[in-house]
Amino acid sequence: MPTSHSPKRMRDATLHELWARCVAPRRVEPPAPMREAGAEPQAPDARVPVVDLFCGCGGYSCGAEQAGHRVVLAIDCDKAAIAYHRVNHPKAKHACMLLGPQTEERLLLLIQSVVPRGARWHLHGSPPCTLFSPMRNLKKGRAPATGMQLVEWYLHFVRRAKPTTWTFENVRHPAIRDFLTLCKVDYGYFNFVQYGVPQTRKRCLAGSPCLMREFGTDASLLVSPPRTPADVLAVPKGASLIRASGGKCTAYFYRSVAEPTWALLCACKPVWARADRKCLGVMRVRDLLRLQTFPDTYRMSSKGILGSFGTESDRVRLVGNAVPPLVARKLMQSLT
Repeated sequence: MPTSHSPKRMRDATLHELWARCVAPRRVEPPAPMREAGAEPQAPDARVPVVDLFCGCGGYSCGAEQAGHRVVLAIDCDKAAIAYHRVNHPKAKHACMLLGPQTEERLLLLIQSVVPRGARWHLHGSPPCTLFSPMRNLKKGRAPATGMQLVEWYLHFVRRAKPTTWTFENVRHPAIRDFLTLCKVDYGYFNFVQYGVPQTRKRCLAGSPCLMREFGTDASLLVSPPRTPADVLAVPKGASLIRASGGKCTAYFYRSVAEPTWALLCACKPVWARADRKCLGVMRVRDLLRLQTFPDTYRMSSKGILGSFGTESDRVRLVGNAVPPLVARKLMQSLT
């Protein structure tokens, strides 16, 4: 009988160890990423993922990206809006769909597909305001009760989705004010001309207390004196007045090019005029983009993008309904 220290027993033990090393599962560490000599290691991505509902052509998304964040999902039921948004924000995921209780489950799945579990994220919504607007076509009439359905749904969805932060933008209307008060959320009425937009655009903003408090109290966000069309546009020769989009040919609807213009509308363009109020032509879509504080690089041409959806009326409507990117940037820049 071989002893425990016999050459055969020792040889068998050695073979057993070698076999165990070959077949036993081993943890393989991934190779460390290579970087150039002297380069600093990359910091974690501090950009907050932004989900933009009722995104339109992308005014809020544009401002959020200017503030250093990244738009990960944009949704609207308007095909032209989604097409323009996609060409300007190609890294975001897009969905053309109606928003409301009937699509809420699908919306939650879409958000889960782009926002990592446990990550910070921001939700913005600008439900359609046309049903509240006093400038709505008189033949159609205003229908604030119908318009409130999407406003109420959006506030409900904020509570269900539980974003880290959220914002809401719409026109000033008593029904919206009363509902926001009932929900006990932070909101305020703001004239965007005070923030650098060259038009007297008055809107209701609501959202997370940290954002609303910063936006409403930080004096460094205000611009004085106010910017005017003469500051941002190439004024045609002989033009000294601008008639409001949709305004009548009476003195009330004309303003000097050296003072903030009326708020842009979605149905028609402002008109250049001489001192005697004689029309010199309407503004171009590029002029409207500048009045809304979009960068000159923002693409709103239908050529090669939209086909039959890229009409001039589409562009005027979408730009007129947009959230000015400058306002969105100032609202979002405190998220760091």
